[in-house]
Amino acid sequence: MASDDWEWAAALARRVTVGIVTALPEERVAMLAMFDRTVSWSFPGRGAGLVYDLGELPADGGGRHVVAVAIADMGTNIAAARGTLLLQHFPGVEAIIMVGIAGGVPNPDDPDEHVRLGDVVVSDRRGVIQYDFLKKTRAAREVRASPRPPHARLLEAVRLLESDALAGNKPWEAHVWLAAKLEGAARPAAARDVLLTSREPFVPVKHPVDGKRSAGQPRIFTGAIASANVLLKDPVWRDRLRDAHRVKAVEMEASGIADATWVHGVGYLVVRGICDYCDRNKNDDWHMYAAVVAAAYVRAVLGRMASWERGDPGPWKRAPRRSSSLRTRRAQAQLSEDVTAPRARGPALPAIEHFVGRTLQVEELAHALLGDPAARIIVLGAGGIGKTTLTLAALHRREVEERYGTRRWFVRLDAAYTADDAARSIREVLGVSSSGDALAEATAALANAPGVLVLDNLETPWERELVATEALLGALAQIPSLRIVASARGGHKPAGVAWSKAIQLAPFSLNTAEVLFGAIASEHAGDARVRPLLAKLGGVPLAIVLLARAAEGYDLDNLAADLRARRTALLERRQATPDRLSSWAASVELSLASRRMTPGARRLGALLAALPGGIAVTDLEVVFAGGRDAARVLSQVGLAFFEGGRLQMLAPIREHMRLVHRAAAEDLDGAIAHYGKLARQLASKTGKDPAAAELARLAAEAPNMRAMSDAAADKGNCEMAWEELMLCIQGIEFNLADVQGAQRELVAIRSYEEMIWSFRLLGSQSAERRAACAGYEAAYLLKIGDIELARSEVEKAYDRYQEAMQIYKQVNDVFGEARAIARQKLAKQAATRHSGRPK
Repeated sequence: MASDDWEWAAALARRVTVGIVTALPEERVAMLAMFDRTVSWSFPGRGAGLVYDLGELPADGGGRHVVAVAIADMGTNIAAARGTLLLQHFPGVEAIIMVGIAGGVPNPDDPDEHVRLGDVVVSDRRGVIQYDFLKKTRAAREVRASPRPPHARLLEAVRLLESDALAGNKPWEAHVWLAAKLEGAARPAAARDVLLTSREPFVPVKHPVDGKRSAGQPRIFTGAIASANVLLKDPVWRDRLRDAHRVKAVEMEASGIADATWVHGVGYLVVRGICDYCDRNKNDDWHMYAAVVAAAYVRAVLGRMASWERGDPGPWKRAPRRSSSLRTRRAQAQLSEDVTAPRARGPALPAIEHFVGRTLQVEELAHALLGDPAARIIVLGAGGIGKTTLTLAALHRREVEERYGTRRWFVRLDAAYTADDAARSIREVLGVSSSGDALAEATAALANAPGVLVLDNLETPWERELVATEALLGALAQIPSLRIVASARGGHKPAGVAWSKAIQLAPFSLNTAEVLFGAIASEHAGDARVRPLLAKLGGVPLAIVLLARAAEGYDLDNLAADLRARRTALLERRQATPDRLSSWAASVELSLASRRMTPGARRLGALLAALPGGIAVTDLEVVFAGGRDAARVLSQVGLAFFEGGRLQMLAPIREHMRLVHRAAAEDLDGAIAHYGKLARQLASKTGKDPAAAELARLAAEAPNMRAMSDAAADKGNCEMAWEELMLCIQGIEFNLADVQGAQRELVAIRSYEEMIWSFRLLGSQSAERRAACAGYEAAYLLKIGDIELARSEVEKAYDRYQEAMQIYKQVNDVFGEARAIARQKLAKQAATRHSGRPK
């Protein structure tokens, strides 16, 4: 062992507070995969049970759990002996976690209690049932074991994780990825989860429908765990244990760990991944996956519990437990040596003000930096999607800091316009004196010891000097001890490096966007008016941050009005020179100014912004000559992306383009003609019995048809606009058919309001269409009023009916006017029921 590894291991050994025991090799390797770094540590002496793997796992509140991992063997006796040795070797241990695989105890008659392969069972307050501790008479066998409850703090952490899961936060699902490279770690196909009846002829049993189960993910159960020196392959005995003791898993070591910890006055917890049903089908198919999900859950449990070191001078400084063992006294003497791990302070890395979401990607990036000596990682995505924040978050991870110390460098290249500029920027961050060739001096400094180099906004020099920049990357990649991370706009990777990993960032979900908004504009956190505002931003982190800044100390209703009036122009912080991090317009314009952009790509981008449904890949050349080449360029620079067979544009990019870069007249005419023709074709096919493919195409193109009908009306082409509007009505109703509950009502109101606007616009352009447009406009007002009345929004409904009645009156539609008056009477009656008096 190298001297620096030995010093780090010795420092860890003095701080161990958690022991983890495994029985099988796959259980040990799965658990070690959950650590960013481990080191071997052994004690002197004779016999087995002297070797451990030491490492750190994150604790709640920012601390660390120092953990010793031991491997035992199958059986309760050997587990008790191994647990005892661990507690003697590390006197500061507060609890031992037994982790690994087990047989599941299914209950197909009760979906809420039905344990399946790949699930995780965690011991609850009833602890472990030692079912081979028996009173046996000629008439019966009686289990005499006295279960001991697990450690209270560990049980509390399990309960907190249960609560977090109800809010949608399940960190163990992300931790599973840490073991993705292990052979057999992938989840087996669902067809290999076969449950047989308990008695002959052992026919398959259908698993019950379970609303709490997420497809492809483990479900977490808590309950008693049966343990004995028995390899159980008897489903009848399994079911008896379930019925008598309500156990959910059966295994062979936990009762030994429970006994060892009880004798030493410390706690325990058992976490088991389910690999079989204790029946004749018992095999190894699910072994590795079950071991991985159990290990992932252990990391989640410890991550939800504060470190035992918090506010404590260190458990190793307490009086050690008394022991007459010579081996133990030697171990304690070894741990008392004055050895400390070196902790070098890192350079002044840029700070992260708010980091939300991206947990999986940060784990992925940090794990690669710690585990892959040839890590060459590229982070790609649109402007403002969070590439800089992600790379900084990985650099700031404590385990990355402890591994690399001051040799973590973050180099901004947004002002480096050539490869030489990039080399000088690297040299400047390294603090190397400039006396000659910048690249040679930088590579010499980087080769001194292992380190991490982040090149932010690599596209700046790469677009201007492609060959020279790729040569610079190639020179950096020749340094064997250097981990390289680069970020670039778009989806195109530079050459010159054999990238070991590419991380493509996607927009935030609406829930994550709301969390980020609330972290900045905390006075508006939880306000129901926030989500509709964020829905307009397409999950782009920079746009969310800028809107949250604008919301600080401001009323949300006024903010909504400003956003409608100014659109993405509102997304800017006031400063002398707006840049890509303070102005959404500056960020988009930076992508538009890319050297990779072409005139055709700029024109297609402006046209794409006018088409809210995107463009079907099959229509690219029809809608725009040279569309395929232009689309590829837009994707490479991060202004558009391909999804579901369509070229799409993020909402805030589209809004900026519509505001600043309008589509050329000839391009818009071509799109109007195309979607008008498409409307007529679909209208002829979606008659009495439309095919599913035609309805799907109608649903996908309805937003574009609506937009092009508005554009046609603006140009005075009323006939085409009318045909497209009629088809949009069918598209809206088709879309609503797949939406349920309250969400359906909100989608319907929004869609109907868009249709009302379109009919008003078309009616204002053509006198002959005015009456028909007014009729549709009023009919949709009645539809919205009906929805609002059903939602008990009586006053809103009454106003919709009143507006519809006025429109019917203007066009002399007496029957329509009567319908509106009747609806008003219903609204008045509802108001009386709600308040007890007429409104």
